[in-house]
Amino acid sequence: MSQKRKLLHPEVNAFCFSPDERYLVTWNGNLKESGDSKAYKVWEVLTGKSLMEKPSPMCSPDGSGLFPHFTFSPDSRFFARCTEREVAVHSLPSCAPYKIPETSGNLRFENGVEHFQFSPKENVIAVWSPQLGDMPSCLHVVNVETGKK
Repeated sequence: MSQKRKLLHPEVNAFCFSPDERYLVTWNGNLKESGDSKAYKVWEVLTGKSLMEKPSPMCSPDGSGLFPHFTFSPDSRFFARCTEREVAVHSLPSCAPYKIPETSGNLRFENGVEHFQFSPKENVIAVWSPQLGDMPSCLHVVNVETGKK
């Protein structure tokens, strides 16, 4: 990139690039409880365009609830975020929800979502669900593009 860009997001205290460096996520540190509807932003680096603004979610891929609140696919075509029981995948650059084939859209786990991450080489997500009552803990591996487990 031969030009400098200013990406305006007040009080940013964390950021991360997508694997191919086309996208950048910034976070101002405000947690869900703050009510900040623009706590994190997704940017297209080359244009400086803000693609999405969202409040901080309660959950994060590593289970800490802290930044980063989602993870990029290795080819940067997708990013995923989670709630207590679901993993939602979004397409880039639109940031629109992506309907995973052979699913109702999001990946739902009755045991909940403890941790998840994309494979470093393929558009495959691994999701760790904790033990819940009589339901044992389980590692789910799903191909985002085909929906195959």
